[in-house]
Amino acid sequence: MRKKLIKETGIRDISALRKRYPKAEIYFHQDLDGVTTAIAMKKYLENNGIDVVGAHVIQYGDKEFAVKKNDATGDIMPVLVDFAHGKPMFKIHTDHHDKQVGAEKNTSTSFRQARSNVETISQVVSPRDLFPSADVLLINTVDSADFARQGITADEVVNYIYRLDKEAPLQKNKMLLGFVINKLILAFKNKPGFLEQLVMDSEPSLMNILNNIKEWMKTTNAPKPAELQKNAEDYVQQMKDYPKVDNGIIFQYGGGSMFKPGSYDRYTPFRNNPEADFLIMVWPMGLVQASCNPFKKDRGLKGVNLGEIAQEVLSR
Repeated sequence: MRKKLIKETGIRDISALRKRYPKAEIYFHQDLDGVTTAIAMKKYLENNGIDVVGAHVIQYGDKEFAVKKNDATGDIMPVLVDFAHGKPMFKIHTDHHDKQVGAEKNTSTSFRQARSNVETISQVVSPRDLFPSADVLLINTVDSADFARQGITADEVVNYIYRLDKEAPLQKNKMLLGFVINKLILAFKNKPGFLEQLVMDSEPSLMNILNNIKEWMKTTNAPKPAELQKNAEDYVQQMKDYPKVDNGIIFQYGGGSMFKPGSYDRYTPFRNNPEADFLIMVWPMGLVQASCNPFKKDRGLKGVNLGEIAQEVLSR
Protein backbone atom coordinates (compact mmCIF):
# COMPACT_ATOMS: atom_id res chain seq x y z
CA MET A 1 0.00 0.00 0.00
CA ARG A 2 1.42 3.36 -1.03
CA LYS A 3 1.54 5.96 1.73
CA LYS A 4 0.33 9.48 1.03
CA LEU A 5 2.70 12.28 2.00
CA ILE A 6 0.95 15.16 3.73
CA LYS A 7 2.66 18.31 2.48
CA GLU A 8 0.79 20.91 4.55
CA THR A 9 -1.11 21.18 7.80
CA GLY A 10 -3.72 23.61 9.04
CA ILE A 11 -6.32 25.26 6.85
CA ARG A 12 -7.16 23.46 3.63
CA ASP A 13 -5.60 25.00 0.50
CA ILE A 14 -3.64 27.62 2.46
CA SER A 15 -0.80 27.41 -0.11
CA ALA A 16 -3.19 28.06 -2.99
CA LEU A 17 -4.90 30.85 -1.06
CA ARG A 18 -1.52 32.49 -0.39
CA LYS A 19 -0.79 32.52 -4.11
CA ARG A 20 -4.24 33.96 -4.89
CA TYR A 21 -4.49 36.49 -2.04
CA PRO A 22 -1.40 38.36 -0.79
CA LYS A 23 -3.57 40.23 1.75
CA ALA A 24 -6.51 39.43 4.06
CA GLU A 25 -9.14 41.10 6.23
CA ILE A 26 -10.58 39.30 9.26
CA TYR A 27 -14.20 39.49 10.45
CA PHE A 28 -14.72 38.38 14.04
CA HIS A 29 -17.38 38.07 16.77
CA GLN A 30 -17.28 40.81 19.42
CA ASP A 31 -16.32 38.89 22.55
CA LEU A 32 -13.15 37.50 24.15
CA ASP A 33 -13.05 34.37 22.01
CA GLY A 34 -13.78 36.35 18.84
CA VAL A 35 -11.02 38.87 19.56
CA THR A 36 -8.42 36.26 20.50
CA THR A 37 -9.36 34.00 17.58
CA ALA A 38 -8.92 36.95 15.20
CA ILE A 39 -5.50 37.66 16.72
CA ALA A 40 -4.50 33.99 16.39
CA MET A 41 -5.79 33.89 12.79
CA LYS A 42 -3.85 37.07 11.99
CA LYS A 43 -0.66 35.44 13.27
CA TYR A 44 -1.39 32.19 11.40
CA LEU A 45 -1.97 34.01 8.11
CA GLU A 46 1.14 36.15 8.56
CA ASN A 47 3.17 33.00 9.29
CA ASN A 48 1.91 31.71 5.94
CA GLY A 49 2.95 34.82 4.03
CA ILE A 50 -0.45 36.61 3.94
CA ASP A 51 -0.49 40.23 5.12
CA VAL A 52 -3.52 41.06 7.32
CA VAL A 53 -4.53 44.63 6.45
CA GLY A 54 -7.78 45.02 8.35
CA ALA A 55 -10.15 43.64 11.00
CA HIS A 56 -13.91 44.12 11.35
CA VAL A 57 -16.52 43.25 13.97
CA ILE A 58 -19.46 41.08 12.95
CA GLN A 59 -22.39 40.36 15.26
CA TYR A 60 -25.58 38.35 15.01
CA GLY A 61 -28.53 40.54 14.00
CA ASP A 62 -28.27 43.96 12.35
CA LYS A 63 -24.44 44.06 12.28
CA GLU A 64 -24.36 40.72 10.51
CA PHE A 65 -26.34 42.04 7.56
CA ALA A 66 -24.55 45.40 7.52
CA VAL A 67 -21.24 43.79 6.53
CA LYS A 68 -20.06 45.11 3.19
CA LYS A 69 -20.54 42.63 0.35
CA ASN A 70 -16.92 42.06 -0.61
CA ASP A 71 -16.94 39.39 -3.33
CA ALA A 72 -13.24 38.53 -2.94
CA THR A 73 -12.45 39.26 -6.60
CA GLY A 74 -9.53 41.55 -5.70
CA ASP A 75 -6.31 40.73 -3.88
CA ILE A 76 -7.79 40.91 -0.34
CA MET A 77 -9.16 37.66 1.09
CA PRO A 78 -12.14 37.98 3.50
CA VAL A 79 -11.79 35.63 6.50
CA LEU A 80 -14.51 34.86 9.08
CA VAL A 81 -13.78 33.52 12.60
CA ASP A 82 -15.85 32.53 15.65
CA PHE A 83 -19.18 32.98 13.85
CA ALA A 84 -21.85 30.39 13.03
CA HIS A 85 -23.41 32.15 10.02
CA GLY A 86 -21.30 31.92 6.85
CA LYS A 87 -21.50 34.19 3.80
CA PRO A 88 -20.52 33.58 0.16
CA MET A 89 -17.90 36.36 0.36
CA PHE A 90 -15.65 34.54 2.87
CA LYS A 91 -12.83 32.31 1.60
CA ILE A 92 -11.88 30.99 5.08
CA HIS A 93 -14.47 30.31 7.78
CA THR A 94 -13.59 28.80 11.15
CA ASP A 95 -15.90 28.26 14.14
CA HIS A 96 -16.62 26.01 17.14
CA HIS A 97 -20.42 26.19 17.52
CA ASP A 98 -22.54 23.05 17.10
CA LYS A 99 -24.52 24.33 14.08
CA GLN A 100 -23.34 26.19 10.95
CA VAL A 101 -25.41 28.13 8.42
CA GLY A 102 -24.46 29.49 5.01
CA ALA A 103 -20.96 28.05 4.58
CA GLU A 104 -20.08 27.79 0.88
CA LYS A 105 -18.65 24.59 -0.64
CA ASN A 106 -15.65 26.43 -2.09
CA THR A 107 -14.72 27.94 1.27
CA SER A 108 -11.82 26.58 3.32
CA THR A 109 -13.55 25.65 6.55
CA SER A 110 -12.52 24.49 10.01
CA PHE A 111 -15.63 23.59 11.99
CA ARG A 112 -14.73 21.75 15.17
CA GLN A 113 -16.83 21.62 18.33
CA ALA A 114 -14.62 22.97 21.08
CA ARG A 115 -14.89 25.17 24.15
CA SER A 116 -13.52 28.09 22.15
CA ASN A 117 -12.55 28.82 18.56
CA VAL A 118 -9.12 30.16 19.58
CA GLU A 119 -8.29 26.71 20.99
CA THR A 120 -8.70 25.23 17.50
CA ILE A 121 -6.69 27.92 15.69
CA SER A 122 -3.92 28.09 18.28
CA GLN A 123 -3.49 24.40 19.12
CA VAL A 124 -4.90 22.43 16.15
CA VAL A 125 -4.77 24.46 12.94
CA SER A 126 -1.40 26.06 13.65
CA PRO A 127 1.59 23.66 13.52
CA ARG A 128 2.83 25.28 16.74
CA ASP A 129 0.92 26.89 19.60
CA LEU A 130 0.12 30.56 19.10
CA PHE A 131 -1.40 31.53 22.48
CA PRO A 132 0.17 30.12 25.68
CA SER A 133 -1.78 27.12 26.99
CA ALA A 134 -2.70 28.99 30.21
CA ASP A 135 -4.29 31.76 28.09
CA VAL A 136 -6.28 29.21 26.07
CA LEU A 137 -7.55 27.61 29.30
CA LEU A 138 -8.85 30.99 30.50
CA ILE A 139 -10.53 31.77 27.18
CA ASN A 140 -12.11 28.29 27.17
CA THR A 141 -13.41 28.86 30.69
CA VAL A 142 -14.99 32.21 29.79
CA ASP A 143 -16.51 31.15 26.47
CA SER A 144 -17.98 27.88 27.76
CA ALA A 145 -18.89 29.35 31.19
CA ASP A 146 -17.05 26.44 32.81
CA PHE A 147 -17.09 28.07 36.24
CA ALA A 148 -18.65 25.58 38.65
CA ARG A 149 -16.22 22.77 37.80
CA GLN A 150 -13.26 25.05 38.53
CA GLY A 151 -14.72 26.56 41.71
CA ILE A 152 -15.02 30.07 40.26
CA THR A 153 -17.56 32.42 41.83
CA ALA A 154 -19.78 34.99 40.17
CA ASP A 155 -18.02 37.80 42.03
CA GLU A 156 -14.66 36.73 40.58
CA VAL A 157 -15.96 36.76 37.00
CA VAL A 158 -17.36 40.31 37.08
CA ASN A 159 -14.32 42.18 38.42
CA TYR A 160 -12.76 45.14 36.58
CA ILE A 161 -9.93 45.41 39.11
CA TYR A 162 -7.28 42.71 39.52
CA ARG A 163 -6.08 42.01 43.04
CA LEU A 164 -3.30 39.47 43.56
CA ASP A 165 -4.37 36.66 45.90
CA LYS A 166 -1.11 35.61 47.58
CA GLU A 167 -2.70 32.46 48.98
CA ALA A 168 -4.06 31.29 45.62
CA PRO A 169 -2.02 29.21 43.14
CA LEU A 170 -0.46 30.89 40.11
CA GLN A 171 -3.04 29.47 37.69
CA LYS A 172 -5.92 30.91 39.77
CA ASN A 173 -4.31 34.37 39.74
CA LYS A 174 -3.84 34.14 35.97
CA MET A 175 -7.50 33.22 35.70
CA LEU A 176 -8.58 36.24 37.77
CA LEU A 177 -6.44 38.53 35.61
CA GLY A 178 -8.04 37.01 32.50
CA PHE A 179 -11.52 37.77 33.82
CA VAL A 180 -10.52 41.43 34.15
CA ILE A 181 -9.40 41.46 30.52
CA ASN A 182 -12.71 39.91 29.48
CA LYS A 183 -14.71 42.52 31.40
CA LEU A 184 -12.72 45.40 29.87
CA ILE A 185 -13.35 44.03 26.38
CA LEU A 186 -17.08 43.79 27.11
CA ALA A 187 -17.17 47.28 28.65
CA PHE A 188 -15.69 48.97 25.57
CA LYS A 189 -16.74 46.62 22.76
CA ASN A 190 -19.24 49.11 21.32
CA LYS A 191 -16.73 51.98 21.20
CA PRO A 192 -16.01 52.69 17.51
CA GLY A 193 -12.77 51.10 16.39
CA PHE A 194 -11.79 49.70 19.80
CA LEU A 195 -11.95 45.96 19.02
CA GLU A 196 -10.62 46.40 15.49
CA GLN A 197 -7.58 48.32 16.76
CA LEU A 198 -7.06 45.76 19.53
CA VAL A 199 -6.92 42.90 17.01
CA MET A 200 -4.56 44.71 14.65
CA ASP A 201 -2.18 45.88 17.43
CA SER A 202 -2.03 42.73 19.57
CA GLU A 203 0.09 39.60 19.58
CA PRO A 204 -1.26 36.19 20.76
CA SER A 205 -0.91 36.89 24.48
CA LEU A 206 -3.48 37.99 27.07
CA MET A 207 -0.86 40.20 28.75
CA ASN A 208 -0.15 41.92 25.44
CA ILE A 209 -3.89 42.41 24.91
CA LEU A 210 -4.24 43.89 28.43
CA ASN A 211 -1.36 46.32 27.86
CA ASN A 212 -2.95 47.48 24.60
CA ILE A 213 -6.30 47.98 26.35
CA LYS A 214 -4.58 50.07 29.04
CA GLU A 215 -2.87 52.17 26.37
CA TRP A 216 -6.18 52.68 24.54
CA MET A 217 -7.86 53.74 27.81
CA LYS A 218 -5.15 56.36 28.36
CA THR A 219 -5.31 57.83 24.88
CA THR A 220 -9.12 57.95 24.75
CA ASN A 221 -9.70 59.13 28.33
CA ALA A 222 -11.95 56.10 28.92
CA PRO A 223 -13.55 55.46 32.34
CA LYS A 224 -11.11 54.05 34.90
CA PRO A 225 -11.53 50.49 36.24
CA ALA A 226 -12.65 51.83 39.63
CA GLU A 227 -15.53 53.72 37.97
CA LEU A 228 -16.49 50.66 35.93
CA GLN A 229 -16.48 48.53 39.10
CA LYS A 230 -18.70 51.02 40.95
CA ASN A 231 -21.17 51.08 38.07
CA ALA A 232 -21.24 47.28 38.07
CA GLU A 233 -21.92 47.10 41.82
CA ASP A 234 -24.62 49.79 41.56
CA TYR A 235 -26.24 47.74 38.79
CA VAL A 236 -26.27 44.65 41.02
CA GLN A 237 -28.10 46.59 43.73
CA GLN A 238 -30.51 48.11 41.20
CA MET A 239 -31.48 44.66 39.88
CA LYS A 240 -31.74 42.92 43.25
CA ASP A 241 -35.53 42.86 43.53
CA TYR A 242 -36.30 43.13 39.82
CA PRO A 243 -36.63 39.59 38.48
CA LYS A 244 -39.29 37.07 39.45
CA VAL A 245 -37.96 33.75 40.76
CA ASP A 246 -40.23 30.70 40.63
CA ASN A 247 -39.28 27.07 41.24
CA GLY A 248 -35.56 27.73 40.69
CA ILE A 249 -36.10 29.72 37.48
CA ILE A 250 -35.41 33.45 37.14
CA PHE A 251 -37.84 35.25 34.82
CA GLN A 252 -36.64 38.69 33.75
CA TYR A 253 -37.89 41.20 31.17
CA GLY A 254 -35.21 43.58 29.92
CA GLY A 255 -31.84 44.38 31.43
CA GLY A 256 -32.79 47.47 33.42
CA SER A 257 -30.78 50.68 33.16
CA MET A 258 -27.48 49.92 31.41
CA PHE A 259 -26.37 53.41 30.35
CA LYS A 260 -23.41 53.75 32.69
CA PRO A 261 -20.26 52.14 31.26
CA GLY A 262 -19.50 48.73 32.72
CA SER A 263 -22.82 48.42 34.54
CA TYR A 264 -24.48 45.48 32.76
CA ASP A 265 -23.27 41.95 33.28
CA ARG A 266 -25.04 38.84 32.00
CA TYR A 267 -24.39 37.00 35.29
CA THR A 268 -25.98 39.62 37.57
CA PRO A 269 -29.25 37.61 37.96
CA PHE A 270 -27.24 34.66 39.27
CA ARG A 271 -25.21 36.89 41.60
CA ASN A 272 -28.46 38.11 43.13
CA ASN A 273 -30.11 34.67 43.07
CA PRO A 274 -27.31 32.12 43.56
CA GLU A 275 -29.71 29.23 44.28
CA ALA A 276 -31.54 29.56 40.94
CA ASP A 277 -30.92 26.89 38.31
CA PHE A 278 -31.99 28.73 35.14
CA LEU A 279 -32.57 32.21 33.74
CA ILE A 280 -35.22 33.09 31.17
CA MET A 281 -34.50 36.61 29.88
CA VAL A 282 -36.88 38.39 27.49
CA TRP A 283 -35.44 41.40 25.68
CA PRO A 284 -37.81 44.12 24.33
CA MET A 285 -36.39 43.65 20.80
CA GLY A 286 -38.10 40.24 20.68
CA LEU A 287 -35.21 38.02 21.80
CA VAL A 288 -35.72 35.24 24.37
CA GLN A 289 -32.56 34.05 26.10
CA ALA A 290 -32.31 30.90 28.23
CA SER A 291 -29.23 30.03 30.28
CA CYS A 292 -28.11 27.74 33.08
CA ASN A 293 -26.52 28.89 36.32
CA PRO A 294 -22.84 28.22 35.51
CA PHE A 295 -21.74 28.75 39.14
CA LYS A 296 -23.94 26.05 40.71
CA LYS A 297 -22.45 22.55 40.86
CA ASP A 298 -25.60 20.70 41.92
CA ARG A 299 -27.99 22.32 39.47
CA GLY A 300 -31.38 20.81 38.68
CA LEU A 301 -31.80 19.08 35.30
CA LYS A 302 -28.04 18.94 34.85
CA GLY A 303 -27.07 17.86 31.35
CA VAL A 304 -30.17 19.25 29.68
CA ASN A 305 -29.49 20.85 26.28
CA LEU A 306 -31.20 24.25 26.21
CA GLY A 307 -30.51 24.58 22.47
CA GLU A 308 -32.48 21.40 21.72
CA ILE A 309 -35.34 22.58 23.93
CA ALA A 310 -35.40 25.94 22.12
CA GLN A 311 -35.66 24.22 18.74
CA GLU A 312 -38.45 21.99 20.04
CA VAL A 313 -40.40 25.00 21.31
CA LEU A 314 -39.88 26.91 18.05
CA SER A 315 -41.10 23.92 16.01
CA ARG A 316 -44.46 24.16 17.78
